[in-house]
Amino acid sequence: MIGGFNNEWTMRLTQGMRFTFEIDPRTSVLRIKDKQNASANWAVDMAMPSNNLTADYALVSRVYDSTTQRMVVVAAGIGVYGTLAAGEFLTDPQYMELLAKQAPKDWERKNVQIVITTQVINGHSGPPHIVVANFW
Repeated sequence: MIGGFNNEWTMRLTQGMRFTFEIDPRTSVLRIKDKQNASANWAVDMAMPSNNLTADYALVSRVYDSTTQRMVVVAAGIGVYGTLAAGEFLTDPQYMELLAKQAPKDWERKNVQIVITTQVINGHSGPPHIVVANFW
């Protein structure tokens, strides 16, 4: 699945997981929420002009979905730059190698959620960086 806030399947799938997407109903701030660490703040103010944006965040997940009885992969940014970085993360083997270095034994058989960040420079996303990964 590609996309977060604009994809109902992604929103449904991630709602019961550690990392979820959250919309602040009072502002235009969108965030990835960590249910185990309330101080984590991966947020983007979507009211900010895009040329002022300096960072974006994304959630990459590989999980078993009991509804479809299939493994599902999600690449979902808060904004477009995060989604682009998530796509790069999933398609470039160097990032899987980085993930494997910090992953537990047999991680290939586990569910995983990864929060990544990307720097935004002159309207272009930079390389993805792993912020935190959760395996279960």
